Amino acid sequence: MIKIIDNDLFRAGEKIGWIEENRILDENGNRLGYFAANDIYDERGVRVGYLEDNRLKTMDGRSLALDDVREDISGGSYADICRAAIKLLIGD
Repeated sequence: MIKIIDNDLFRAGEKIGWIEENRILDENGNRLGYFAANDIYDERGVRVGYLEDNRLKTMDGRSLALDDVREDISGGSYADICRAAIKLLIGD
């Protein structure tokens, strides 16, 4: 499980990254990707997922309920697309 505190991302009490505007960065400041509207892109700008009908869908065919994403990425007041990007780009 990942917890959002302010704009920082923590797993088991250890900082693993942060949110900067619409970008997700790892603990070393490397850009993992970003989100725009209902789409999620990797650091090269390749679309890797999107939100549709209360689900996170990936370009490789996976589909996750947004309720599960919200459970895995807790805290903060970020939109579902941000939580979905964290889930997809960092994992849980």
